[in-house]
Amino acid sequence: MLQTKKILILLLTLLITHVYVVNAAYIETNKDTKMPPDVAVIVPLNTEGYTELHRNENFIFNYKQHNGVFAITDRRNGYTWKTGIDHDYDQFIERTVELYIDQNPEATPEQIEAIAKPIEDQMNNTREGIANSLITIEYFNRENVANPTTTIGSSAKTFIIAEDPNNPGTESVQERKSDSMDTSKVNKINNDDTHYRVDFNFKRIDIEIKVHVYFSLDGIRFEIRDEELGGEDIDMLGAITVAPFMGAYGGKQFEYNKVTEDWDIPTLKLRNPGYMLVPDGSGALIRFEDYASKLSGYTGNVYSEDLAQLRQHFNSVPNYVPFENPTMPLFGVAVGNQQAAFLAYATSGEEFMQVIARPNDSSDSYNLTNYNIIHSRFVFNKVYTQYYNEFGGNYPSLFETRNRFNIDLNYAFLSGDGSTTGYSADYVGMALKYRDILHDRGILNYKDPVTGDIPTRIDFVMADAKNALVGTQDVVVTTIKQVDKILNQLQDEGITNINSGLYGYQKGGITLGHKSKPNWSNSIGSKGEFDKVITNLAKEGIDVSLALNYTQVTEKQMSLTRNVSKHVNGWYMEEMDRRKVGVTQEFYFARPSKIVSWIKSNEKATRSLGIQSMTFEGFTNKLYSDYSGTDTSVSKAIELYQGALEQIEAKHKVNAVKPNQYLWAYTDRYLQTPMFSSQYLVQTDTVPFLQLVLNQSMELYSTYVNFSFYNQRDILRMIDYNTYPAFVLTHNPSYELASTNAADYYSTQYIYYMDMIRDVQSQMNAALSSVQNAKWINRTVLAPGVILNTYDNGIKIVINYTDTAYTHAGVTVNAEAFGLVL
Repeated sequence: MLQTKKILILLLTLLITHVYVVNAAYIETNKDTKMPPDVAVIVPLNTEGYTELHRNENFIFNYKQHNGVFAITDRRNGYTWKTGIDHDYDQFIERTVELYIDQNPEATPEQIEAIAKPIEDQMNNTREGIANSLITIEYFNRENVANPTTTIGSSAKTFIIAEDPNNPGTESVQERKSDSMDTSKVNKINNDDTHYRVDFNFKRIDIEIKVHVYFSLDGIRFEIRDEELGGEDIDMLGAITVAPFMGAYGGKQFEYNKVTEDWDIPTLKLRNPGYMLVPDGSGALIRFEDYASKLSGYTGNVYSEDLAQLRQHFNSVPNYVPFENPTMPLFGVAVGNQQAAFLAYATSGEEFMQVIARPNDSSDSYNLTNYNIIHSRFVFNKVYTQYYNEFGGNYPSLFETRNRFNIDLNYAFLSGDGSTTGYSADYVGMALKYRDILHDRGILNYKDPVTGDIPTRIDFVMADAKNALVGTQDVVVTTIKQVDKILNQLQDEGITNINSGLYGYQKGGITLGHKSKPNWSNSIGSKGEFDKVITNLAKEGIDVSLALNYTQVTEKQMSLTRNVSKHVNGWYMEEMDRRKVGVTQEFYFARPSKIVSWIKSNEKATRSLGIQSMTFEGFTNKLYSDYSGTDTSVSKAIELYQGALEQIEAKHKVNAVKPNQYLWAYTDRYLQTPMFSSQYLVQTDTVPFLQLVLNQSMELYSTYVNFSFYNQRDILRMIDYNTYPAFVLTHNPSYELASTNAADYYSTQYIYYMDMIRDVQSQMNAALSSVQNAKWINRTVLAPGVILNTYDNGIKIVINYTDTAYTHAGVTVNAEAFGLVL
């Protein structure tokens, strides 16, 4: 019996030890940032077949006309970036060997093997043409526009054995252009060896595209001017992709087997570690690897998808958390550990841009090669459904007038750890580089220095409407007097730097409230009461603003005529949200011109309240065109919004919910800052790329802490991402909203969150108050789950997400805690 007890004790000890070891290890997910990639192997460029076009202090620019590939060699690290895979076409290789054997019947297997270059796996002429191309185009079938578009690359080629025009009487492998591409040579413009142009004349469809290429100390820039697009079929152009295989990873080849006299020896091309950066949410990385299973890739519609150009004029809200849309027109690639990287960003045409990232052999049929690819795609035309009666009769159609815009896409190449250039060759260097680019362009401006505690955002839900026996009835859960009481109590608790937004502050609440000016309600608060509270709180240093979604409207709220945008098919754009249990499930989208008029009229109507800021939602991150007669393109909508906020920003601070880049020049507070990516399976890491770019330009506030963002690691993430806390509150229990469209605010009652607000603010203030006026200059992963953030005032913050203590530079940081290194 004693022996049995000893065995049981031993087994229990081993079990406890095993559990301890498992618990001690931090298990990373794609919500984390993992350790940097391993060191990459840098292979010098084989310049055979290339012509040097230009060189400067940082780069050598070469071009190979045979494959239509630009090669950019970074002189700082020896790494070469290519606009294509730079592979001789398999058909060319096979025809070359075929001709050699015909001309040399006595050739030995070894001699044949010596000239038989490897061929690509999973490639044909079309795919190789795309993989080598500077641009690809997608075009529609004029006879049947409903058919999928055809994609062709600017380097598409086919080859035949024919008489050599330079040596009559002999045969050679000739490029056959009759059914392919006529690729003109690179032309120098105005005798300037930093500016070239390549003219592409597509033969399968009559489309002509001229691509301007510029060389600089930053890298390479591609420009396509709308006025230079030509050809009889230009209206059939669907999209243009620029350099689809720049920075591609992977590739599998077959080498020639002299025994079997076939290409059947599989080999992998050089696999360098690295990742792709996509501007999804806060930012996401897609590590380079050979994926064993088919995965869908990432598609990001920059500034959101244009609702007026969707296939249908109606859509439904999905039953899952919606994907994030890129607020920045960019993407990047990094190779190795701070060795080589590029940041690609658009300065024109970005409102028509998509960011495409695909793993090898992806499940969505977009990429069926052995390469991981990332690139931009610019949309000129789409198929939409034209309805001609109320019974659903329809036919497919293209836009009567395609989207008209210039493309300007820049590639800035980064090298090393940043010690000499200021920009490391990783996602941090990309962010710092882009931050400086936006400041140079005047899109970002550094905010004034501040003193005291970090700010805290406290939003309130005041009212919403529910159905009644006759009409609707307002459900009031917070009055303006209760707002006053709560904010004063928080200030008494030591939270001294507060700004606030009031949602549903008028009759009709959030869903049915007026858009043009407030319709005050005595049950919520009269104009005089709002005036008194806002004025008194301002004296206490608390900024209270009125918050409104200017984009989403309902038929119960206003007449659709003259207010609502129309789809390209002439019908009102409609969105159905069947999850809503309130007064309506059907929503429409206001015309951009009406949104601008409402912004101005609201400012005028509330000016006497002495408000310090205004809170905007809807148009800030949802960009669409309008076909209501006086058509408004997305480009024109941007100009309208910029003009309106420029006027507002001259008088008030601007609080904007997830604003797109074109509004950043006017934004003082960025609300609902994404703290994660969309969590695509292909995404391996989450990074604070957005936060790095915007650091010191505006105040960033997290998604609501009391909505599934309140555990200790979430608090650490806010510290790590240098993002301030935000809460949404009500005075009354949130269940009172259960019959309204605001039922999503399911946990908001102030009495349950008073202690949390104080505790979260206290932790974050201890961490971030000392770096409020410092630039964030580096972010390093010290170990799995341990981050080191560096600021230019000399302060470093260690964030320890793990369950065990970690020591860095003599400072021990407890489990799930942070520490300052001074």
